[in-house]
Amino acid sequence: MSNSGVAIFDKNANCVKLCTISTKQWITHGERLKGIADCLLELAKQYPVGVVVKESVFTKFNKASAALEKVCGVVEYLFYDKDIISYAPLSIKAKILSGKATKEEVAKKIQSVYRKVVFEDNNQSDAFAVGLTYFIDNRKIEWDREMICRGKRIKK
Repeated sequence: MSNSGVAIFDKNANCVKLCTISTKQWITHGERLKGIADCLLELAKQYPVGVVVKESVFTKFNKASAALEKVCGVVEYLFYDKDIISYAPLSIKAKILSGKATKEEVAKKIQSVYRKVVFEDNNQSDAFAVGLTYFIDNRKIEWDREMICRGKRIKK
C-alpha cells in the first residue's frame, strides 16, 4: 500500500507509462486507498483501459497481504467493467525467465530486451513484468526466456 507500481501498455506491448503511486505511512488506510484510487482514475483518463492485469496476492506476510488485498479491491471496484486478470508471482517469473529467478534477475532480463526502459524501483519492474506476462501468455509477443545470469546460461 505504500508504493504501488503501475505499467501501462498499448495493445502492441509498448509501455507508454511507468510509475509508482506512493502513499504516506502515517495516514489511514482509507486515505491511502483513496489516494491510490484518485491516481488510477487520473491515469485512466489519460490512457483508456482495455484490460487490467495484476499480480495476485500471496500470503507470506499476513499484514502486508491484507493491505495488498485492499488495493486489489480498489482496482476491482474502479475497473469492474473491464477484464481483470491476475497472475501469481511464481508464474510471472516462470513466463519471463524462470520460476526460481529473483526480482532483480527478472528486471535484468526485461531490460536486456527493452533497453530504453528504466525502473526506478522494484514496484515498477514488478508491474512491467505482470503486463509483459499477459502479452507472453496471450501470444501477442514472442519471448525467449534464455539469459546469461551469474555466469550460467539459464533456459527453461
